[in-house]
Amino acid sequence: PVLEGAALNVTVVSSAGNMNIGMLACPDVVPDVQSVCDYFIEGIEVLKERAAELPEPDEESEDE
Repeated sequence: PVLEGAALNVTVVSSAGNMNIGMLACPDVVPDVQSVCDYFIEGIEVLKERAAELPEPDEESEDE
């Protein structure tokens, strides 16, 4: 395992408008971690598309 009792670790760090993602996997449990990474990236792309469809928040709601 990556850590005791953990087969997959996903770390997400954001800074200065950038998001960085790191993955560690136990090959006995997650033999194809690249597929997990690929699906994760696909999911983020879907979230970005959906977020782009949302209306911009008005200035009043930003103050709350």
